[in-house]
Amino acid sequence: MKEDFPGQKSKEKMIKTFRKNILMLYKKGLKFLLFLVVSIFFMTYISQLEFLSVVSNYINIAALLGIIFSLSYGFYTWMTWYYDVYILTSERIIEAKQKGLFNREVKEIDLEKVQDITYSVSGFLSTVMELGNVKIKSVSGMEIEIESVSKPSVVREVIMKLIEKKGKNKKDLSADDIAEALAKRLSVK
Repeated sequence: MKEDFPGQKSKEKMIKTFRKNILMLYKKGLKFLLFLVVSIFFMTYISQLEFLSVVSNYINIAALLGIIFSLSYGFYTWMTWYYDVYILTSERIIEAKQKGLFNREVKEIDLEKVQDITYSVSGFLSTVMELGNVKIKSVSGMEIEIESVSKPSVVREVIMKLIEKKGKNKKDLSADDIAEALAKRLSVK
């Protein structure tokens, strides 16, 4: 059997992977661009002014450090977004979060142990773009929060139907049918 992701159990089918919507990075993206543009501006224009010729080397060094910092910040922001993954399978829900450059936290909740699923949408941009969080609580008290996902009401509904179908008849669970329905419901218009 070919694994779709590390740690996949036998007879477990991956239904959908979720990431935070890229639009939720706009604040960090604006900070990155602002700092990068200001650093480049200082390096190209301010350091060339005649009355600052005495300190132009220091301005260039500071601007270069600003460019390096902003590129590092941009890479770190992209990396933490890209490596934060939520996986919905026919057996469980998995959350893999990147916590810094070398730290990763993985949580999982078996579908049979899910106690409650709620979703929330807050803010103007989130409401318009249909972005929100889906919170999944287990019987043991563990929580997984799928953050900034598109169409959180649909995601919640699909997980609920998957749990319901798994509870009714474990043998007739068709991950392919559920994945097809999910793909149709989550398709972008």
